[in-house]
Amino acid sequence: MTNHEYKAIFLHFVKTGGSSIENCFGSGDGYVETIYKRKGLPDKIIKENHHTSAEQYKKLNGQEIWHDYFKFSFVRNPWDWFVSHFFWDLKVYHESKALGRRQKYRREFIVNECGSDFNTYIRKGCERPDWFQFQSMKEFTDGVDYIGKFENLQSDFDEICDKISKPRITLPRLKDSGRKTHYSEYYTPDTAQMLYNIMKKDIEHFNYKFEKE
Repeated sequence: MTNHEYKAIFLHFVKTGGSSIENCFGSGDGYVETIYKRKGLPDKIIKENHHTSAEQYKKLNGQEIWHDYFKFSFVRNPWDWFVSHFFWDLKVYHESKALGRRQKYRREFIVNECGSDFNTYIRKGCERPDWFQFQSMKEFTDGVDYIGKFENLQSDFDEICDKISKPRITLPRLKDSGRKTHYSEYYTPDTAQMLYNIMKKDIEHFNYKFEKE
């Protein structure tokens, strides 16, 4: 999301509260094009998808706006993130099926091959390491000015608002999977270790730990 009023670029990593943040700027899902007005130079069209990474953004739009605007993103404890992503996939699967829409293979795999069971999903997924891969938060956010944490969503967003001179606003809860149980309750010791192996780079880079509620 690029906001020209506050000269800010938000890189939305999936399931980190990003839809709530975009809502506060009046932005939404999907591909968008906006106009970057440059002093003494022709206007430039800025292109981005809903989950454009730092690298993709620079390739699409160049270095000028990247250096000119304040860039921020949010990350999340990978163990918690993985649980949230799983339940979001389940929710979307059943909603899409009811509407007769085509399903992503990952969601069909969760339901049809793993019986909608979280730990089975991790174990069966790890048997297919070439397929069972997930985007790195570290790589996605490379080079941004501020990385907030989902665990401190409101307070970190308040700090971002102060940095870009935007009035503070209470974030709404959008695209909530509806889960109430702490993420640690979903793992066994072996699947918690499997998840560490899958997302080790992000866990260590952002100093996350597997914690009980």
